[in-house]
Amino acid sequence: MKYRKYWKKFAIFSAVLLLVLTVLYGGLRFLEATVLRPGQPDREAVSQTVIRNGIEYYPRRDITVILMLGIGGDSAGQEQLEAVELLIFDEKNASWSTLQLRCDTVLDMDAPDEDGMGAAVIRERLVLAYTYGEDPEERCNHTRRAVSDFLNGITIDHYIAADVDVIDRLKDASADTAFDLLAEAHSAAADLVTDGPLYTLISMGNRYQNYQFAGAYTPEGELADDGENIGFYADKDKLDDLVIDLFYAPKPGQ
Repeated sequence: MKYRKYWKKFAIFSAVLLLVLTVLYGGLRFLEATVLRPGQPDREAVSQTVIRNGIEYYPRRDITVILMLGIGGDSAGQEQLEAVELLIFDEKNASWSTLQLRCDTVLDMDAPDEDGMGAAVIRERLVLAYTYGEDPEERCNHTRRAVSDFLNGITIDHYIAADVDVIDRLKDASADTAFDLLAEAHSAAADLVTDGPLYTLISMGNRYQNYQFAGAYTPEGELADDGENIGFYADKDKLDDLVIDLFYAPKPGQ
């Protein structure tokens, strides 16, 4: 009888454990199917895929994108955005490229209210994106969102804001020296704002030091006056093609 009671308790315990494991497994499978892998290539959401010329594309996850913001000053001594450039490190092809945006590019951006709670979408020049926010971090994040939205919602992994002279030097730097310049700027107590520890960004220099430069890009368009803004208007079709070339890959099996 003693052994029978033991085995009965063991059987009940095993059944409960099996039920718990089944529920956990089912939950993980549901999470994977609905959140992590919603019927698209790995880590891609349905809303992120785009179709261009009959071909379906999804955002690449083998690239790292860093937004470089060059900060200068206006005639009143106020900080002003003077240079915007994205560094794109392609881990698959061991290469890197740049995408430079004009600060007078006209685009849509959020304009937070005074309380920072709500926002209206306005059409303005990119230079004004850096005017929203009480501190450099807020201004950098607002500019990052504006640039991301302009480029069809791409993921921008990091940002670095520094004196425009530092950013200008980075334009002529190789992958292995670009991050050394940032370290020098930081050690010289230059104003340098990043969205993470500087050593994290510097460590990227070690990872990308042998990458080959693949090219410098800039959107095509024209200077125009639409009655509200005088600035640079990017050619939408050509911009879409450029974004796909730099940040997307065709869905496999097409």
